[in-house]
Amino acid sequence: MVFFPFASMVLGLFVVARGAWHMWQGEGSTSWPRTQGSVRGTRVDRHSAGRGDSYYEAVIEYEYKVADRVYVSERWSYGDDNRFDTEHQAERWLQGFKEAQPVDVHYDPADHARAVLVQGKGNDGMTSALFGVMVFLFGLYNFLRP
Repeated sequence: MVFFPFASMVLGLFVVARGAWHMWQGEGSTSWPRTQGSVRGTRVDRHSAGRGDSYYEAVIEYEYKVADRVYVSERWSYGDDNRFDTEHQAERWLQGFKEAQPVDVHYDPADHARAVLVQGKGNDGMTSALFGVMVFLFGLYNFLRP
């Protein structure tokens, strides 16, 4: 059956591309200028991870001003550093952020609407890329196997 190995290889390539994109964007954010912003609010979002599993994302909505224009963002970083196994962990992590609290915002000088609170790659890009390589190789092995 050729479909399963082929699907594994395509999925692996997609996951590698996603991880590489996170690493590339995260690395690029290390040179972005900084401005002062403020927290507009926080929340915890529940996401399905398949097979009944869930993860919880701690979301910080913040606003910042660049060139006399106000922008709003929720991107913490170019990683998944704000994802947790339990809702309680996410809520505890958010306790350090209060409405109207000042925060340092790093924005893309080429596109001021793109911003992060934490510069760098985070921990997600490399993990995704390595997992994608394993899925791709598993599919390739099954494709080439007699």
